[in-house]
Amino acid sequence: MTTDLSREVYLARSSRYANPRRGGDCLPWVYGDLTQGGQGGVWTCPCIDTENHVYCAAGHEILSLANGNSITVYDKDMQEIDGGGYTFDEASAYESQGVIATLTFSEDVSAVEPISLRGKGKNDGASLIDNPMDIVEDILNRAGLNSLEWDETSKTRATNYLAGLPLTAAGVIDRDFRPDRLTSEILSGMVSWWRGGEGTLLFHPHLAPGVLCNSDVAAHFKTSDFDPGQVTLDFNAGDICTRAAVNYAYNWAKGDFEEFEDGQAEAAADYEARYRAVMARSFDLPWIRTEIQVRLIQALIVGFYKSAPAILNASLKGLRAALLERGDIIGVSLRWFYDDNLDPLVNQMFRLISVTPDFDRNEVSIEALNTGACLVDENGTRDTNEYA
Repeated sequence: MTTDLSREVYLARSSRYANPRRGGDCLPWVYGDLTQGGQGGVWTCPCIDTENHVYCAAGHEILSLANGNSITVYDKDMQEIDGGGYTFDEASAYESQGVIATLTFSEDVSAVEPISLRGKGKNDGASLIDNPMDIVEDILNRAGLNSLEWDETSKTRATNYLAGLPLTAAGVIDRDFRPDRLTSEILSGMVSWWRGGEGTLLFHPHLAPGVLCNSDVAAHFKTSDFDPGQVTLDFNAGDICTRAAVNYAYNWAKGDFEEFEDGQAEAAADYEARYRAVMARSFDLPWIRTEIQVRLIQALIVGFYKSAPAILNASLKGLRAALLERGDIIGVSLRWFYDDNLDPLVNQMFRLISVTPDFDRNEVSIEALNTGACLVDENGTRDTNEYA
């Protein structure tokens, strides 16, 4: 049985404790390095014990000070509260209701609520969990995903890809959420994901044709496999992006983004000159905290979308493609089309968007996205041999 990732996940509430300020307050989930980006407290800490002035910093254990955490606490005016006025416990089994992170004040601070915090989130032993794929894995497992629903090969590959960029994520879940939407938000468009035919979750770098290799191709289709009258390569000018403007460093305590990057530094100036226009697009990246990482993402977006990605719609003769599924990489040869170098389009890698068999007509209709990659020979250049 597969887990429905569109069903809302409910966070634990302050009501599980004896004397909360408001029983309906959520105990937040916190991930990554939230000491970066913006100013002041990044998330709000609910009061779970009004008599002993105890606040929940996170609804789970977080990285300890000994292992590199840095905690700064703020009052309602975003003024820093002196560290001598509270104690921090990264792993407290408070009132035997499960392990959480707490702030305990030496006196009543209700007059300066809400109390907010800037620090680092959940840990794996002595290490901070900050790879976007590791965060997604932790959240989905906590949301009820079972181990058989993970495609371990694609998960590991996506994790290594993000680590190699390098790209980290940081954010807060302070309300009930849908896992499918949150997963896409955390991955920031860098990794595509979908559920495969066997019910497992598949992940693949979205904007990085360079990570594809010959062995990724699930099936090859020669020019003769296609009917020229049933083949189109469509380009949507609305998909072009020559510069990416980004809102980032979201502040969950303030409810807004705190940083903005206009995309000029990573713009494709040569393509803007060619188009005689700036094709700017705006992106909201709440789980990205630093300008360096924003610039990395901007460069990847512009590199992929500065020319409109081609969508292939075609009918394939026979039923060989019927066993393929969404997300599979196919090698396509269409010698009546040409690449940017005016060479015939041979062994181009496309990622399948849809596969529709027609058993009566003995053909399969496909829709596929051009990844920008192709099969290469031993010299690293396009392999011009067609394969069946």
